[in-house]
Amino acid sequence: MSFKFKISLKEYFDIYLLIAFLLPSLFIFFIDLPRLRKDKLEKEAKISKFIAIVYIILGPIAYLFSKII
Repeated sequence: MSFKFKISLKEYFDIYLLIAFLLPSLFIFFIDLPRLRKDKLEKEAKISKFIAIVYIILGPIAYLFSKII
């Protein structure tokens, strides 16, 4: 990777971006999902669960990746 690209990654991936990934995903997972299941919207619940899990996984991975570089 080029040096300039590494610098830009370190600038953008900080603890605030990690929080920006995790808070919406936790909101989806703990507030939205039960409400969707209560309203019998199973397809939307599965999609929301998938999106929340992806955010929960990718947020910390992106943060750690930016700290390793």
